[in-house]
Formats: sequence, structure tokens, C-alpha cells
Amino acid sequence: NSQKVRALQWAATTHYPTDTRLVSCTMDGMVMDWSLRELRKEADHIDKRFQYHALASDEKCIWVVGTPASSQTETKWKVKLREIETTNMHGDAVANDYEFPDLHLTTLCLASQHRLLFGGCSDGSIKLMTFPLQGGIHDPPILAHSGNVNKIAVSFDENMFFSVGQDGSFYIFDIKEDGRTTKRETLYAEEILISK
Repeated sequence: NSQKVRALQWAATTHYPTDTRLVSCTMDGMVMDWSLRELRKEADHIDKRFQYHALASDEKCIWVVGTPASSQTETKWKVKLREIETTNMHGDAVANDYEFPDLHLTTLCLASQHRLLFGGCSDGSIKLMTFPLQGGIHDPPILAHSGNVNKIAVSFDENMFFSVGQDGSFYIFDIKEDGRTTKRETLYAEEILISK
């Protein structure tokens, strides 16, 4: 990679992620698909108009979050969610672009069984997107944290969703069969731990 790697993730080659494929994205608009079985780069996608910050993938697609690479570029959106098909990854071909004028996605996570894509946002909210994404991106976000969402994850059986924020909070959500999420009861610690 010629620039700073912003996200790195195991890619699913089956219904559950294995350790045979790895995907990464960089600040200079590059997404790479790595084969660990053959120890080489399988494919790459390059679009210098974007800086990529987060990604999620399954066996067919890679979803990557991009912001304009140049501050002089006038856009109506803060962030684009780009859907890239793994079979047509070479060059700058993109299957779909989804614009987010009001949200800044900072992290992505995929629940493939439920066909859900979760996005953590800079304002502390969680964006839940259903497939097909065309209609699913318009659902309102779930308010969770008071600061940036640092990391999100889905349990191996996709029954729970976890979120950690810059404010130090940790949330657990239940994922229902119909794809809805419900936040579990919020518990607060009685002690405050401070180290000197």
C-alpha cells in the first residue's frame, strides 16, 4: 500500500468469515482483495477522487465508505457508501453509490444472514441498512453514543450487535428475526476507575 491503511477485515468466502481472504482500504482511494492461501493480491479497485475510511464485505460485494479526496470538490453529500462487486473489482468500476448528505459513517459491519449492513456514525448514531440498499439507506439512524462510534461488531450467530463509542460507552443490541434491533437495558457502573 502506498498510503495509510484505514480499514482491514477478514472477508467471508462462505456463510461465515474464514481466514483465506482479507480486504483493505486506504486513504488514497484504493481497495484491495488479498488471498492468504496464495499470499498475493487478488484484485484492487482504485478511485483517487475518494479517501476510503471503512469497509465491510461478503463473498460477492465489498462496501466501502468514501469522502471526497479534495476539499475543493463541491458535493451535496458528506459520505458515499460504495458497493463494489468482487468479480468486477479491477479499475474504478462501482456497482452502486449511495449518498449520505447528513451522516458521516465511520465504521461498517455486515450481518449476512439477516442481510443487514450496520454503519457507525460520527454523531454517535448507528445506521441500520437493509438489502437491497436502494430503499434501506433511508431508514432513520438509532441514537446510541454521545460521540464518534469507534467500532461495531456482530456476534458469530448474528443475534447480537455490539457498539463502542468515543465517549467510553458500550452498547449491546438484540437482532430480531425480521432484522429489527432493540437496545438492551443500559447499566451504569457504581465506581469510577482512574489511574494516575
